[in-house]
Amino acid sequence: MKSILFLLFFFSQSVYSSSQNATLILDEIKKSIAVEYGLQDEFVTVEETVIEEQKINKVQSKIDELKIKEQKRLGLPTDRVLTGAERVELLKKKNRESINQKKNHQVAGDWLDSKKAEVENWQNEKLKQLKIWEDERKKFLTRVDDYKKDLTKIPEPPKEIIKKIPVKKVKKIRVEALPDSFIIEGALDLPIKDQGKRPTCASFAGVRSVEILLNQQNKYTELSEQYFYYSSKPECQTSPCSNGGSWVFNGFENSKKSSQFDIPREKDCSYVDNPKRNNETQIPLENGCQRGVAKVEDYVFVKNNDAIISELKAGHPVIVGTKLSENFYTNKGHVFLKDALSAGLDSHANGHAIVFVGFIKLPQKLHASEGRFCFVTANSWGLGWGRGGHSCVSEKWFDRFKFDMNFMALSAVKSR
Repeated sequence: MKSILFLLFFFSQSVYSSSQNATLILDEIKKSIAVEYGLQDEFVTVEETVIEEQKINKVQSKIDELKIKEQKRLGLPTDRVLTGAERVELLKKKNRESINQKKNHQVAGDWLDSKKAEVENWQNEKLKQLKIWEDERKKFLTRVDDYKKDLTKIPEPPKEIIKKIPVKKVKKIRVEALPDSFIIEGALDLPIKDQGKRPTCASFAGVRSVEILLNQQNKYTELSEQYFYYSSKPECQTSPCSNGGSWVFNGFENSKKSSQFDIPREKDCSYVDNPKRNNETQIPLENGCQRGVAKVEDYVFVKNNDAIISELKAGHPVIVGTKLSENFYTNKGHVFLKDALSAGLDSHANGHAIVFVGFIKLPQKLHASEGRFCFVTANSWGLGWGRGGHSCVSEKWFDRFKFDMNFMALSAVKSR
């Protein structure tokens, strides 16, 4: 089992970068599910084989390329790689000297040595990243009670507004048609943030969704949750208020209606992670909060799981609101209903907003207990939650703990 898991990561790409960090997050989530549910034969080994074959095929392709190049130099056919016997016979017919295999092997050997060094470097960097996550997890577990205190009721958008905006209709999706996993482009490359001791989860979810779409446009910049929380609470903009929590609807709607870029950069409107007594939005905001650089162009309401999958496949992050079970706090890469039923509902839980950024199709043996897939989730509790700030919430867990409301998929943004 350990050797299988080692191979799973050893054959990942070799140079550590944001894309490798995304690969590591996804692999660690899959590993957590496989280890707990004994799915090495159905889950981990399949992933390991695919990655290993991809790596071997890449090496073989390079060797074949070198062989074809050598055949061309010697005036031999280049439509395919010739066997050694074929080359000898053709060279005899052409009355030319035999192939210099030693030189050819040396070139391939040098290339393989360089690739081995890159893989070893990636392995070292991966271990460093895992150590960072583990250290952050220890810190996070000491702060769980603070996050519990900051949970709040998730306010639903006004009913009359929901009626005016149609829910997007989608065809029923057969799970067999889904890929084994899907992640929105660039969604796992962004840094995980920490909301601290404030009930601002929805603002972090909304801003992260905007940042994901900007990242797809190669225009990523770190945006301000401080401003978005203010924008999401119109009742707390002109005078201080004490009612905590918000939902993304007002922030998205206000931004969409704005004739100007309204969401500023984090560096111009910095987030304060400690609350101010009786001043939820911490007004007056600093002057930089008026220097907007991005805005929401469009969003859609989604209600059911198939609609969520459809939006994710379209590259749209989906913000959802849920109550929490105890295993949500202490998970190591997945939040499943089985663990929730044994741990129980958090007695402090009001509501929490998170962002779905992809999904992993679950093996058939888990469909009855956990559903067809789990939603890859980005949270706002720092790197110590789940695996690097991410986890995978099973369909059945989500059905059990989600609020009965329309969730929101962000579909279009723009920036300066």
